[in-house]
Amino acid sequence: MALLVGFGLVGTAVAGPSAPSVATATVAVASDESRDADLAYSRDEERMARDLYTLFGQTYDAPVFDRIAASEQQHFDEVGALLTTYGVADPAAGLPAGTYANAEVQALYDQWKAQGLESQDAAFAVGVALEQADIADLEKLLARNTDTDVQQVFTHLLTASRHHLAAFTSNASGARCSGTGDAMGVVNRTGTDVRGSGMGTGHGMGVTDR
Repeated sequence: MALLVGFGLVGTAVAGPSAPSVATATVAVASDESRDADLAYSRDEERMARDLYTLFGQTYDAPVFDRIAASEQQHFDEVGALLTTYGVADPAAGLPAGTYANAEVQALYDQWKAQGLESQDAAFAVGVALEQADIADLEKLLARNTDTDVQQVFTHLLTASRHHLAAFTSNASGARCSGTGDAMGVVNRTGTDVRGSGMGTGHGMGVTDR
């Protein structure tokens, strides 16, 4: 985005009065494209979290998964409303649970599903890692999306993800009889062990600085 603005300034100096309108249009289009891509990604991300927690809730006797899965469904619906508002194609349309349009989201689901099905402790740890990643992504999305309704939804999602992280950390800590909230060996997409000092750092799930 900074690069586009820079070109706009150069265009103003060289092309005269007509250049600012062209530069402004270019920036606006780029902003819309970035927003639309962010909304589509967030839709897949929220659905992945819902699907994982639903699966873990069906597998283990741990009510926290069912509660947070219901919350993720609400988030999925909120992002869906934004897709409708901005005329963005829904990446979730026609796809069953556990299948995603975004290849990176699909890879994360497959990885976290396999890890979470190893044990209830591992499923709690997946929840910790997922929410850390979600928080990191949402902070990036909020930093670059200025539309009021988008800001409101992403802010709500960020607040909820922080609550979810606290809940999973508490359950993981209790399962390990420890107050540290260690994430018990789950690795993030970079291959880094998510535990100890890594807790709370927020490794993103794939949102880049567009």
